[in-house]
Amino acid sequence: MKKKKQEEHENSERWLLSYSDFMTLLMILFVVLYAMSNVDKAKFSQLSQSMSIAMGGGKIMQGNENSPNISNSSPSGNSSDGKTEESKMEDLKKKVDSYLQKKWNAK
Repeated sequence: MKKKKQEEHENSERWLLSYSDFMTLLMILFVVLYAMSNVDKAKFSQLSQSMSIAMGGGKIMQGNENSPNISNSSPSGNSSDGKTEESKMEDLKKKVDSYLQKKWNAK
């Protein structure tokens, strides 16, 4: 008499083992990268200033934890008093208001 073959049970959750291994290795990678990193304050300050200038100027926050220093900067490197920015915003507001008024009255 022949022996019956036992049906093999297929595990549908096998992917969880691979997924958990991958997540563990990824976490270890970031922990090692964090442990190896050294933040150079001078380079970070220089990067912050150059990014601010590249993004159109504005306020830069610099300093250590105890005494932050907030300064205005412009793309040319000269500090501005902000009045020109306010006047530009007022002009823009007037233009938008007049545009909306024209569209509102047209209906």
